[in-house]
Order: sequence, then C-alpha cells, then structure tokens
Amino acid sequence: MIVDKRSRIHSSAILDRLLHHCEVISINGPSYRLKNRLKAVEREAEVA
Repeated sequence: MIVDKRSRIHSSAILDRLLHHCEVISINGPSYRLKNRLKAVEREAEVA
C-alpha cells in the first residue's frame, strides 16, 4: 500500500537526520529484558 511505503520513507528520513548528528554505540552482551521474559515464560509453563 502507498501509505505503508510513505511511512517507511518518512521513518527512514527521520532516523537519517537523527543519526547524522549522533554517535551510535553497539552494546553486546546478555539482554536483561530477554532474561526476565524467559523467566516469566518458565513460570507460566510451570503453572499451566
């Protein structure tokens, strides 16, 4: 659809403008969000 294409173009342009003036820092390592989510899924599985 045309609306989706325009949204992607606008999103890309906004990110391009923001990142042009920023320094991107790549963080590698364990994800605490994923770790906590996996624990929650395990607890849900035990209850079920």
